[in-house]
Amino acid sequence: MSDNVKSFQNRTWKEAREAMTRGVVVILPVGSTEAHGPHLPLSTDVIISEEMSLRASDKLNTRGIESLVLPAISYSVTDFSSQFSGTISIKKETAVALIRDICISLYKQGARLIAVANSHLEPEHVASINEAIQAVVEKHRDRFIGFGSVPLQSVSDSIAIAEEAKSMGLKGLEIGNAVGDKPLDDPSFEPFFEAAQKLDLLLFVHPLEGGLDADDPLSPILGNVLQFTFRTTMMVERMIITGMFEKYPNLKLCLSHGGGLLAFNIWRLDHSYGLRADLQKQLPKKPSEYFKKLYFDTIVHSVAALRYLVQVAGSDRVVLGTDYPMAMGDFATVDKVMQLEISDAERAQLLGGNAARALNL
Repeated sequence: MSDNVKSFQNRTWKEAREAMTRGVVVILPVGSTEAHGPHLPLSTDVIISEEMSLRASDKLNTRGIESLVLPAISYSVTDFSSQFSGTISIKKETAVALIRDICISLYKQGARLIAVANSHLEPEHVASINEAIQAVVEKHRDRFIGFGSVPLQSVSDSIAIAEEAKSMGLKGLEIGNAVGDKPLDDPSFEPFFEAAQKLDLLLFVHPLEGGLDADDPLSPILGNVLQFTFRTTMMVERMIITGMFEKYPNLKLCLSHGGGLLAFNIWRLDHSYGLRADLQKQLPKKPSEYFKKLYFDTIVHSVAALRYLVQVAGSDRVVLGTDYPMAMGDFATVDKVMQLEISDAERAQLLGGNAARALNL
């Protein structure tokens, strides 16, 4: 463990109180105790979640963001391995109550950002985390709107969890830009997007980390600055040219980091469309005409870039974003919106109206 990483349980109560006052990020590792084959320990999921949490905490702390790692939750719904000795499964209601109560207790102490690091992907377990999130929302409706997650490695399970998320009151789901080596335009994901459209859930897309040379000293810089924006751009341009937004015209996507490079590269894609008969055969209109199918957050780091994004996407498609508490976030987005030469009605849309509409509030 890095010297910068701090374990919650090793703090005194006074140190914990002071950390909460400073706005510390609290990370909760969540795993399970279950069989993982003949050679792996029962605590494999717990070990992975704890390591995920420690690495995340180390990254946050090196970027000047203080964080604390909680003791891991070592039990959850583990029905898939219940026939093997050593597996300890608890009811879904118990798992929900445990995560909910921990989060609410921390909130009462002053915690404002609690991250759950989960490596146990059993569908009922993922659903229990979503339910716990909504339980916290129900307790503090004046402060929170809930988003869930889905294990897209299994499309059928993801659909079932999305349906449950909708029924319990969650307003959207967060997904990555790909699943392993599979891009989101892969036909295997189409049933999920059809379900998301039918459920009218907003899908917030955040690119995944990894894939850069760890020995390259520039990787820590360009991974966040360029890789994130490139991956988002590649993802959505693939979805456009494969006709995803023709097939699912009411699918709601919100792209992080202002949509990456899309607002600038879309014109190059339009030019290619004009030259390629195969694209014209596949799409009935230019790629740029699909902009109105998307929402974009405001994290573009300059008034000039935000002005251009609003000009291209429209004042009705841009929502506030901060990426709090990450160092690469933008915590002055309201100030940037206030500097735009737009009408008061358009400004009100950016400052909350668009988000309310996208979330069906």
